Amino acid sequence: MLQQDTDITLWGWDTPGSTVTATPSWQSGPASATADSDGRWKLTLRTPKASYTPLEITFSDSDGESKTIRNLLSGEVWLASGQSNMEMPLRGFWTQPVEGAAQAIAYSGRYPGIRMAMIPNFAIGKVKNMYGMPLVPFRTDDWSE
Repeated sequence: MLQQDTDITLWGWDTPGSTVTATPSWQSGPASATADSDGRWKLTLRTPKASYTPLEITFSDSDGESKTIRNLLSGEVWLASGQSNMEMPLRGFWTQPVEGAAQAIAYSGRYPGIRMAMIPNFAIGKVKNMYGMPLVPFRTDDWSE
């Protein structure tokens, strides 16, 4: 999910000095960045207005490697956080059911535009981005639709 109609910063790591190119499906041309001496790179893209049309971003580097992230949507991004009660699944726990959960789950297919990400709490604060800010690493092999 991408926040609609704004500039987003994409960043990552590669071989120092290599050029990383991001080619978004909604834009006529790619954006590129060069990895610094530590291998860090970042670039900025403008996102489209909200839509249910699936989007893609293909990343490629100087070595010819590429990776495509598919089925992205552009729209409103909301983050919910809290204490341990935020970890309760919609169906509830076995001793703590959630009222109306079965119906909500059964009808969830009516809302194909909703995307949800569960960020594991075990990694929070242990990994930091290029600015020293804690983050949870995104691995494309963990991505599921």
